[in-house]
Amino acid sequence: MSNMTFVGTDFSPKKPVQGEVRFNSVLNRLEIYDNTIWVEIQTVGNINEYRLETSEGTVLGKKYITIAPINAEDKWPGMLEWTVNTLGPTISIWEDTGARWYANNAKFWFRDEKDVTMFLLRWS
Repeated sequence: MSNMTFVGTDFSPKKPVQGEVRFNSVLNRLEIYDNTIWVEIQTVGNINEYRLETSEGTVLGKKYITIAPINAEDKWPGMLEWTVNTLGPTISIWEDTGARWYANNAKFWFRDEKDVTMFLLRWS
């Protein structure tokens, strides 16, 4: 009975499913069910810390690797200046397709992985 949970106003016990998430108000923590027991969900770092998140996107059909500086409002002007000085100027993302890099939507968009690597090494 220890792995049973009650949902809403339905007081009949329900077996949780793997991946189900709950807040344990007794232990004051967020938990996930691993198909056997409830396990505490651990967070890594502070969500308000500066970090760089990478992903992929397309601009007019061309693949780009994006870097989104998170909590980096004070660093953005320096990042932009460094990127222009290192990789050369760019234009509006909507004026051209295939440019080496763009800055748009609070992200840097790079065509070449080596440019991504240089950026990450400089700003990590």
